[in-house]
Amino acid sequence: MANSASKARTADFQLVGNSDSAQRMAANTGNQFDFLGVLVGQRRQQSTDLVHSSKQWSIVEIFFRDGGPIQSS
Repeated sequence: MANSASKARTADFQLVGNSDSAQRMAANTGNQFDFLGVLVGQRRQQSTDLVHSSKQWSIVEIFFRDGGPIQSS
């Protein structure tokens, strides 16, 4: 049960960006990199929200999924 809760929590988190901002950011780097278009203030707030909610998760929810360790891809 804890594993499914962990998946739902992490699946709900996505950085929300703006395609116009993403294009401007890419242009500033000579189109060498792809961007989501998330401004600094928005990114900080979104990641702060994730960190605060993650403090309520157990170690098992953070490091294990489907009964085994999370495999890096």
